[in-house]
Amino acid sequence: MQQPPIITLPLFPELDRLLLELLPSLTPADWQRPTLAREWTVQDVAAHLLDGNLRTFSMLRDGHFGEAPADTSYAGIVAYLNRLNADWVRAARRLSPAALIELLAQSGREYTAYLNTLDPWAPAAFAVAWAGESASLNWFHMACDYTEKWHRQQLNQHRCGPDRAADATGIFSAIY
Repeated sequence: MQQPPIITLPLFPELDRLLLELLPSLTPADWQRPTLAREWTVQDVAAHLLDGNLRTFSMLRDGHFGEAPADTSYAGIVAYLNRLNADWVRAARRLSPAALIELLAQSGREYTAYLNTLDPWAPAAFAVAWAGESASLNWFHMACDYTEKWHRQQLNQHRCGPDRAADATGIFSAIY
C-alpha cells in the first residue's frame, strides 16, 4: 500500500504571499539584523530563498545544473551545497531589498508553476537524503522543499518581531 502523499503544493503561493507581505514592511535596519542562521542577516535569508527558487527551476525545469560536486558522498554533497549557498548569499549582498523582493515575487510564481507540472508519484530528480531516502517521489521532495522554505521564512519573522510576523504557523500545521 502506498503512503498517502502530503500535499503541500497549494500552500506554496500562500507562503510566498506571507513573505512578500513581510519584506516590504522592513526598515533598512531590519534587513541587516542577524538571524538564528548564525552569520546570515534577514537580507541574506531572503537571498537564500531566491536562490532556492532560481536554482530549482534552472536545474529541473531548464536542465542547467552549472557546476557539479566533485565528491558525491553525503558529506561531499553537504559541503558542496554549503559552498553554493555561501557564494550566492555573498554575491546577493549587492542587491537592494527592493530588487530582492521583485525577484522573489517573480521567481516564486515560476517555481510554483514548475512544481505544478510534476506528477506527485513520479521519481524526484533528487533524493531527500537528509530524510534517509536514497530515492524520493516528487510529492515528498515538494513537502521537504515546503518545510525548508517555511523554516527559512521563520528565521526572518522571528528576527523582525511578532508584531510583523505573518501567521505562517497555520499553513504549516494544516499539513500535519
